[in-house]
Amino acid sequence: MADGRDPARAQILARVRRAAAAARPTEAPPGAEAAWSAAGAEGGDPVALFTDRLARHGIGVQHVTDLDDLPRVIASSLWGYGVRRVVVPRDLSSIWLSDLDGVWAMRDDPPHAPLSARAIESAGAAVTRCALAVADTGTLVFDGGIGQGRRALSLLPARHLCVVESGQIVDTMAAALAELDPARPTTWLTGLTSTTAVDGVAVGSVHGPQRVDVVIVG
Repeated sequence: MADGRDPARAQILARVRRAAAAARPTEAPPGAEAAWSAAGAEGGDPVALFTDRLARHGIGVQHVTDLDDLPRVIASSLWGYGVRRVVVPRDLSSIWLSDLDGVWAMRDDPPHAPLSARAIESAGAAVTRCALAVADTGTLVFDGGIGQGRRALSLLPARHLCVVESGQIVDTMAAALAELDPARPTTWLTGLTSTTAVDGVAVGSVHGPQRVDVVIVG
C-alpha cells in the first residue's frame, strides 16, 4: 500500500481529510456564498460551480462536449497565445495536438530526453491534463500522472493550457484528498499568484504562469 511507504505523511493527510470533512459551515455569514451547499448538499452542478470559480480567479474557461473538437480548441488557444513552441508531457495524446499548424510541440521525456528548465521556460506555453479539479475552490491538482508531466511543466512556462475532463471534477477539498495517493507529490493551483511584498504594490504571477486557461471536456 502507498500509505505504508510513508506512514507519517499518510497520518497527516488523514488528519487533513477529517478536518476538511468537519469544516462544512452550518450557517453562512451575511453576504457569503454557501459553496458547500451549491456544490454538493443541494445537488448543485460541480462543472458549473467549477467554471464560476475559475472565472472569478481570472482563469479562462472553454467547454468541449465532443472530444473530436478538442484538437481544434487546443490549436486555437495556442494560436491566440501567439507562441511558436509549446511543451507537453511525453504521454500526452498526439491526437490532441493533431491540429497544430505553425506551433512546434516539444515533448518532455525524462529520464531519456528531459528538457532543461531553460527550454521549458522558453517554450511560451504548456499543455497538460490534471489529476483532478475541485469545484468549490476552482483548484487544479497535479500529481505527475498520465498527461501531466513534471511539476516544471505547470510552473515554468508563461502560459498553461490545462484539459480537465468533467469526471475529474470533485465537489470539495475533502473529496479531492480522499481520491489522491498520499505517496505522490502534488501541486495545487488556485488562481494566479500575486504579492505586495515590494513597496506594497500588487504584482501578479510572481510564481507560476502568467496566464492559465482550462478546457473542460464533457
